[in-house]
Amino acid sequence: MINILHLRDTDRICGPGKTIIETALAATPGAFTHKIGLFMLDREGHNLYQDAAVKRGIEVVPIRSAHQFDPRIVWTLIRAIKDHDIHLVHAHDYKSELLTWAVSRVLRIPIMTTVHGWIWNHARYKVYWKAAQTVLPRFDKVVAVSGQTRDAVLACG
Repeated sequence: MINILHLRDTDRICGPGKTIIETALAATPGAFTHKIGLFMLDREGHNLYQDAAVKRGIEVVPIRSAHQFDPRIVWTLIRAIKDHDIHLVHAHDYKSELLTWAVSRVLRIPIMTTVHGWIWNHARYKVYWKAAQTVLPRFDKVVAVSGQTRDAVLACG
């Protein structure tokens, strides 16, 4: 059995989130388990994405932090990976890519990401995406969801 932890930073149901849920539901029974590591602040209860995944029978592992830039989240994520016997971490956005790469330096666990596209509509996001792009060449596997995204990923190295 291969245990996969999909990492997502969202509070709503969207394209990438739907893809994660559908992938988990389509997995070969007995061969893979898919869990969703959902980044959440300590003050948050649950959210729409968590509710949707749980309703479909997918385990959600909250990865909690005090604030958006809490460095302790790396250790929280490491603990979750160990506690859930995770064999592969699959990132799905800039925050999860950066944290997945950081965790892989400690645990030496295989890592992959699916690049769903980059949104550049705010200066803050440009900084986040540029940081994430610097770690993409260090992933074991990178999946791009379109030809245009593939070309942008290849340009990262």
